[in-house]
Amino acid sequence: LPKGRGMSPVTWQVIEGVSDIPLSLIEAVEKVDAGKVYLRGLVPLTGDELLPEIREKVAKEMVRLCRQFIAGYPGILDRGEIQTGEPSYYPWRKPDDSRLAPSKSIEKQFNLLRTVDNEASPAFFSHRGSTYILKIEKKKD
Repeated sequence: LPKGRGMSPVTWQVIEGVSDIPLSLIEAVEKVDAGKVYLRGLVPLTGDELLPEIREKVAKEMVRLCRQFIAGYPGILDRGEIQTGEPSYYPWRKPDDSRLAPSKSIEKQFNLLRTVDNEASPAFFSHRGSTYILKIEKKKD
């Protein structure tokens, strides 16, 4: 932060091709993601994780940051950093953000495909007047 404020920043960054997702434990303030930064973490991705795996990795790192914050409380409050620089914001993800382009390869759209929620907002595409839903999951060995 301040880059990447807003909604669903992890998903948007995966779609953009980021392989190391930064996380920040921040002070809650009225303006979205604008509070002091108390701790920073990083979630490395290999590029083959699907949304449930990405969420699990992010959750583990956030729990680690929360435990570190609690262990350092209340002294950690004095070490909060005010964010500097020009902020950028990600918008809410909408169902239409899971739209695939049938003219593009799976490889070119894989980062989008791996971030879709198969139940809430599955991947889809329109072709020859119909809309088709695609769900993705890893093959179990």
